[in-house]
Amino acid sequence: MAVLNGAQFIGYLFFSPETRYIRQEDNRVSATKPTPVQKYLTFGKIPGSQPLLLRDFWLPFTSLAKASVNTTALTHMVIFCFCSVLVCIEIPALLGSKFNLNFEAIGLNFIPLIIGNVIGEIVSGPLSDWWQNRAVKNGVPPLPERRLWLFYPALGFCFAGITVFLVTLDQATEGKWNVRPDIGLALAGLGNQMSTTILFTYAVDKNPTHSGEVGVILVLVRQIWSFIGPFWFPVMFRSIGLRGSAALCCGLMAVFSGFVVAGQHILGSRRTK
Repeated sequence: MAVLNGAQFIGYLFFSPETRYIRQEDNRVSATKPTPVQKYLTFGKIPGSQPLLLRDFWLPFTSLAKASVNTTALTHMVIFCFCSVLVCIEIPALLGSKFNLNFEAIGLNFIPLIIGNVIGEIVSGPLSDWWQNRAVKNGVPPLPERRLWLFYPALGFCFAGITVFLVTLDQATEGKWNVRPDIGLALAGLGNQMSTTILFTYAVDKNPTHSGEVGVILVLVRQIWSFIGPFWFPVMFRSIGLRGSAALCCGLMAVFSGFVVAGQHILGSRRTK
């Protein structure tokens, strides 16, 4: 794995174009589109870039003082922990042991999760932009909070995915595989990816001049909470069972994701106006 990562790093360094969005000096429009030769064979300082400073490491944490960022971070970390980390870890631990699957069969059960995430990514971006563009009047863009209306269906998919996965797995016959838990995995992946795209886009819309810092802190908070989750997942399953765990996960997502976003949706719209 270390060798593969090292090879990927070296290959990406020399064969991948710069992905940073370069603006003109007026800060309004993007710079001229580079040619393939400029993209892949030109090495040098990025126009307008600054040296890496110590403050660049703590600056993202200041974004958490903004309601649009801390509510997004809280909402996203809870959903991601259950609809991505939990299901990925428990496919081998719960589903594999329940149905006595070998390594190859366990791997195949990740396919529904991948399909759900791919569909969520394909749908959520264009759908979110279309939803915003519908509200443009006289050239005035809509409030960023309008984008949050699409979060609620995504949360519904998360509820359905976790519930179907854990409850049907609990109901399944030992050693006899069935497709119902995989349907839950697909729904969980769909809801997770839809909510991720919508929440990140909303946070950037609210803080366009600090989009880099916002993205960094959202991912950092998510990763910290996701790292902690696997330590208490087994305790939860042993204490209250799979059905009780489904209820607990949905309850936590409702309180720390649904209610939090609803509050920010209402209060954020008022502040913007």
